[in-house]
Amino acid sequence: MRKYFYIVLAFFFLTACEKEDVLDYQLTEDCIQFGYEAEDMELEYNFAEQTYAGYDDWGYPYDKYYGDSLLCDTLELPLSIIGWESDANREFRLKLVPVVELDTLPLADVVLESSYSFQANERRDTIRVIFMRPEAGERLAAGITFDLEGDDAVFDKGAEEQSVYNLIVENVYEETNWNEAYLGEFSQAKAAFIVTILQTNLGGVGEWSEVNQQLRAALKQYNLDHPDDQKDFTFPAYSEPTWWAANEQWLGEYSEEKKAFIQKNLGMWDAYTNWEWSSLTLGYYYDLNPEAEYSFSRSDFRTLVQPDWWEANAQCLGKFSIPKAIFFEQSIFYGTSIWNDGATYDWAGNISYIKEQYQYYFYNPQAQPWFEDDFTVPEAVAPEWWEKWSGYLGAYSDEKKAFMQWVFKDDKGEWWDKEASAVDWSESVNDLIEAYKTLEKPDFDNDFDPTGQWVKAPEWWPGVSHFLGAYSEAKKEFLINFFDPDGTKNWWEKEAATYGYGPHMGDLIARYEELYPDGGPFENDFFNPLG
Repeated sequence: MRKYFYIVLAFFFLTACEKEDVLDYQLTEDCIQFGYEAEDMELEYNFAEQTYAGYDDWGYPYDKYYGDSLLCDTLELPLSIIGWESDANREFRLKLVPVVELDTLPLADVVLESSYSFQANERRDTIRVIFMRPEAGERLAAGITFDLEGDDAVFDKGAEEQSVYNLIVENVYEETNWNEAYLGEFSQAKAAFIVTILQTNLGGVGEWSEVNQQLRAALKQYNLDHPDDQKDFTFPAYSEPTWWAANEQWLGEYSEEKKAFIQKNLGMWDAYTNWEWSSLTLGYYYDLNPEAEYSFSRSDFRTLVQPDWWEANAQCLGKFSIPKAIFFEQSIFYGTSIWNDGATYDWAGNISYIKEQYQYYFYNPQAQPWFEDDFTVPEAVAPEWWEKWSGYLGAYSDEKKAFMQWVFKDDKGEWWDKEASAVDWSESVNDLIEAYKTLEKPDFDNDFDPTGQWVKAPEWWPGVSHFLGAYSEAKKEFLINFFDPDGTKNWWEKEAATYGYGPHMGDLIARYEELYPDGGPFENDFFNPLG
């Protein structure tokens, strides 16, 4: 190996070091060191915090934790040479030394090769070393440095501050979000097991009661699979959800058997369930199997008796039953407490919808309905004002009433009860016809303007409708013949909009009665202000 002599100034250029004093010395060999700045010569690494990219059930990315499944990791160490590159690879060795500042820590398990190679024609290179995961709760350290002893060493030691790389390795879990009721006493080994199974950190678990059984099952399976390396901890056989206490009046005392019963019959298990009504359902399923031997009583669940308002509506609702009550509240009204307001609810007006929903929920011939469909739709009764406008509105039906309420945005019945009777339907029926065209599956036939003669009234008609009544083409023809019998004045186009009808209404009505003593082509709804 050639020997090189350097003055301190050249040494500074090659290593980019900053010194205040300039000293002369000579190097007998090229020097090797780590390619980090002095302040970067240490790494603290916690296996408990290591993650990888994962995706949830909806396809959204999130960090998944390795836990104990990550056995080791790789450390890349950059190297640099103080001196010249060589035309051949140069071998060197590494060794481990205690970390001076932390010499009380046990030596970390770092896997070193018997030798490493610095690439030819390079003054910078990178090597990799593997370090192993400590036991849960352990904190270890190792200083990685160059072994320059022996006659075969080809390098000298480089800068002192770049000669030892300190690696601090731990596998330490914080006692965060720990619930002893579901997890038992905290331990590092138990925390590592939980993170490994759930692939999330302890703080990311929302409901420990939901994972208690999962952890117990996973621990049992692990011990079966590793008879010579079984875990020395357990989890309590306790999975009462935190929300149970707030619903104990509907569900009774918690038990694992009761949880299984609920999940089997309801298929639901969360804090957002309407447990007041779900309790009624559970009581129903309990009664379906009276021979079963349960560890919990029927009295744990809610019982409902026929409400006072049922009898008054029995002609629509049929025979009372618990399944029917459940069907109303949960399947029809979705927990909106219609049941509690049943005395004021319009059962007759909604029974057609209820019958449709019954058929929808039990359309499958193999599905066993909870109760008999004995609902009765009452005969539709038109309001008193309907007959007057039947020439425009056609035959009355509750479906048509609901449609009209929808068109006029009447979700509370106020418009129907207060305003519908005063509407000039000769004008507004056009809105109904246009809205009907937008429906995909109408509940009734479009029999608006059933005579097929409907024509929209002129714009001025509503201003005189208190005299002339409802508009129709037949009424238009009658008025023209009365006020312009010869057809010479073009009265309809020129005078009708501004004509003073009041003084002529008596004669107009008399003329109509003379021509049509037994009824005519339109209703005689003219109004005579003179009586």
